[in-house]
Amino acid sequence: ALLSKGIRVRGRAMGINGLWGNFGIASSPLVAGIFTYAMGWENTLLAFGVLGVLLGIVCLAIPFHIGREDLQRGTSVAGRQAVTLFLILCAAMVFSGLMYRGYTIILPTFFETKLAGLGTLLSSVLGDARAASESDTLMATLITCGVYLIGMVGQLIGGRAADRRDLRWAYFTFFACALPFLVSLLFVEGPLMIPLAGFFVLFSLGMQPIENSLVAMLTPPQWRSVSYGVKFTLVFGAGALAVYFVSFAKGSHGLDGVILLLCAFLAMVLTMIAVLLLASRGASVRHQH
Repeated sequence: ALLSKGIRVRGRAMGINGLWGNFGIASSPLVAGIFTYAMGWENTLLAFGVLGVLLGIVCLAIPFHIGREDLQRGTSVAGRQAVTLFLILCAAMVFSGLMYRGYTIILPTFFETKLAGLGTLLSSVLGDARAASESDTLMATLITCGVYLIGMVGQLIGGRAADRRDLRWAYFTFFACALPFLVSLLFVEGPLMIPLAGFFVLFSLGMQPIENSLVAMLTPPQWRSVSYGVKFTLVFGAGALAVYFVSFAKGSHGLDGVILLLCAFLAMVLTMIAVLLLASRGASVRHQH
């Protein structure tokens, strides 16, 4: 909410914010592993907790003021039409949350299973005599980190798209581009799956600055914090249900069944955005240059 109201180049700001958030997600397994190895998990938890509190104090000490109105107003819809479009967007975000949580749950296991043997190869090259399963798990974790690092680039691309394109069409385009890369994981074997998964994450995470900008354009400034609260409640609330859906799909149809489930969620997202486009035909929802 602070970014959406206080910065004129909203899309770019959202992209930079998302980039650092994804960097945290991508690096956390590696960083946590290193610190836990060196300090133990208790001291690691304490150290990051203290660091978080100190950063919070620094933020409170920096003087700045955000006005009640948006610096970036752009062109959008208002009244009942805005409410209708926001509700349709909420439906899209529910399925987006299911997809997001689904692939964050399954990606490490997917790589560990589908690329079994890469970890053993790495161990033999490094002369490490660890168990094959341990090596495969380590390799899957490193590959997952790499995939999320690729996704960071998508945040910057999505931020530029948010500032330059109609937000509705940019939102649809990013999800549409993600779909073929997700489907390809059903048919491709071997290391080629890594860049394909990377491009899927690039587009599925790269849409976040666009989505957050859409929320800002469809809600009045005085309700902005509440609107983002609704958004994240829906995204993460629905995402919690993904644990059960993924578990059922994996138990019934294996990893390919989970990928098919994620494809279904993504198809529903595209359907909801298509409904949003139809409901706002003739309108323009975009930032001012």
